[in-house]
Amino acid sequence: MIRQKVTQYCVPMPNDIASISRLAKVLSEEQIGVAGLMAERYSDISVVTFLTEEETKPVRSALESAGFKVFERPAFLLDIPNHPGEISGLAKCLADEDINIESIYGTTNAAGAAKLVLAVDQIDKAQTALGKYVEKARVAA
Repeated sequence: MIRQKVTQYCVPMPNDIASISRLAKVLSEEQIGVAGLMAERYSDISVVTFLTEEETKPVRSALESAGFKVFERPAFLLDIPNHPGEISGLAKCLADEDINIESIYGTTNAAGAAKLVLAVDQIDKAQTALGKYVEKARVAA
């Protein structure tokens, strides 16, 4: 399991034709690289969630200057095996340490690996717990 700290941004906006285009334009103009992206519609509101790996870019200030409300939090980008029970084991590992999962989503590829984005309420404590989880998985393999 490869762990990488990233920053997750959630940007609520009107669900209309121009909003996501405006957001994408700001990211492009500021040359902000996006490591993952998800957009969901809830009635007349959309929420765009995206990841950045670079801490040096002025993501929040650029989006707020363009009129967007921005929620940001640290997250992990994980490469995990894609087999039944992996997410269950991961969730139990975190729950055993009283770490709350705030968001989790991901995708898989044909090679059997899965990329998972994980945001938790205690990022440093989770870093340690995930390290233990990796070691336990290696011993079991």
